[in-house]
Amino acid sequence: AAVPVGRPENADDGASGAEGLTLRFEGSEAPIVEDLTFTLSPGITALRGPSGSGKSTLMGLLAGVPQPGLHIDGAVRPLSGPLGWVPQHPEPLMDTVREELAFYAESPLEDQALLGLLAAVDGSHLLEKSTGELSPGELRRVALARALLRTGPAGGTLLLDEPTAHVDENTSAVIRRTVRNLPSTVTVVLIAHDDETARLADRTVDLGSARSLATAPHTAHTPNRAGGNNPDPRETSPSAPVRSGLAEPMMGHGAVRTALRALSLVRPWSPRFLAALAFGTGSSVFAVALTALSGWLIVRASEQPPILYLLAAIVGVRFFGIGRSLLRYCERLWLHESILQTADAVRLRLWHALLGRAESWRSLSRGSGGIERLVGDIDELRDTAARAVFPPLTAVLTGLAAICTTALLLPEAILWQIFAVVTGLLAAPAAALLAERSAGAAGIRLRAASLAQTTGLLRASRDVAVNGLTAGALNRLARLESRAARES
Repeated sequence: AAVPVGRPENADDGASGAEGLTLRFEGSEAPIVEDLTFTLSPGITALRGPSGSGKSTLMGLLAGVPQPGLHIDGAVRPLSGPLGWVPQHPEPLMDTVREELAFYAESPLEDQALLGLLAAVDGSHLLEKSTGELSPGELRRVALARALLRTGPAGGTLLLDEPTAHVDENTSAVIRRTVRNLPSTVTVVLIAHDDETARLADRTVDLGSARSLATAPHTAHTPNRAGGNNPDPRETSPSAPVRSGLAEPMMGHGAVRTALRALSLVRPWSPRFLAALAFGTGSSVFAVALTALSGWLIVRASEQPPILYLLAAIVGVRFFGIGRSLLRYCERLWLHESILQTADAVRLRLWHALLGRAESWRSLSRGSGGIERLVGDIDELRDTAARAVFPPLTAVLTGLAAICTTALLLPEAILWQIFAVVTGLLAAPAAALLAERSAGAAGIRLRAASLAQTTGLLRASRDVAVNGLTAGALNRLARLESRAARES
């Protein structure tokens, strides 16, 4: 009979393991594991067998990782107590190694404790490093260090899927020594292809010969685009984090340069943007005309002229009122079409630029700023076009129209009109900019952090869930989103 996959929060205290277990992927006639029975107990148990014999699938099943398309027959006794997992392809959640270890410890740790923990995996130099810059071997060392935090002298279970892969021989020796010296109360399930690491085991579960997995779903494991099978992580050059040009405050000559770059991306000279600008200017001119005509009508009506004399002004009020709304509607249609099209084009350009460089793809896949740049900054550029580029252009054209109209109707007041227009175009936006600048920059940073945390949590969901940290990760994300909403 099929049994459910998962690791209950309150697993019973009985021995973990399997009885009569048969695993078969959907669409495959041959099982990858057949009639397997074993019991896990404190000490080191090695899962042995050639590639394709189901070792990682079995470990994922013990960890409670959902595996679509996997049919299970037999009994699986779930793991109990604290659990630490080192998968084949670890995924970090936090930005730095220090933050990653503190998150898995569920409390801040002193530097001495962190350095001691990393020394146990030959990774003392990694403490201040960005997780997006880690090579495959370095990432595996951090994954083992964070898994060690999930167990303790009281016991627990460590699931180690090839803990010495992608590291050099010296580091492998340090890792083997750390595993060998674990407390006797800890249960270790170990997958290792090298005999030296496999000899750490007190007992072995032999999975026999490999079966074909050609028809197995590809969703059972996440491919590691960043690392391949490079055995020496020191040969892999780290990639520098991608910095945002829009999310940082603009100062000095950099402000002018950044503004010009933003304008080149927004493309205010495109036909759609110019059409929206024409409609927007027309709407503003109609609004000014409506205000002026309404004021004239009220003042003139107080003199009680013949009603027919006022009917023309009343019709004009209706004309400008309806025309203003219609022009505003057309402006919104054309403006949004222009901005959305431009944002999509910029996003595609950035995507292709990132894919063109291997180190940029590594940063993107591990969340070192690429996702924020691809989504968050492009969205900020889109909002900037509608809120910071379009309104000033409309205001300038409306101000010029007001000056021309004043010059024709009342030349004596032209200087006052110019003064009013310049004040409106310069003083008011400057005051608003000073008031919103710090709050806007803080809001952008918080939204970027919230976005990075969301994508990171999706990417690292298996690691977080198996290690029992889902609630903590969701609470942290909720706090970030709450702060971002308050700053917006």
